[in-house]
Amino acid sequence: MRCLALVVVIGLSNAAFARAQSRMLSNVDVMLGAHDVLHSADMISTTYDLTRGRAFGATERNPFLKPFAARPSLLTGVSSAIDILQVTVIKRVERTHPRWALTWSAALVAVEVWATTNNIVAAGRIQQRRFAAGR
Repeated sequence: MRCLALVVVIGLSNAAFARAQSRMLSNVDVMLGAHDVLHSADMISTTYDLTRGRAFGATERNPFLKPFAARPSLLTGVSSAIDILQVTVIKRVERTHPRWALTWSAALVAVEVWATTNNIVAAGRIQQRRFAAGR
């Protein structure tokens, strides 16, 4: 009986996997996937900068997220919620206006690249100041 149940479960999961693989990813999907990775890097580097660099003047510059800068985990949650909302809206817009969705998702990727790069540069400055201060 267990063997039969296992065969059924494997068969159904393979069929579902095959259906999922048959659909081609759109350019918007690829851009949003890149955005997800970049957002993760942005949140990791922001958390690092805010926890390690507060004594050296590191602050959150985004006016929407600034109220949450004292608690990096809350800042990450709020920023991620905003990003989830944007991705949801972009996927809905993609159905009727694929060019606008692609443009919007490309803009999100560009902003995340800029933010992550800025955070990495700030982390380098924090490391230099910590080394100079002997910490």
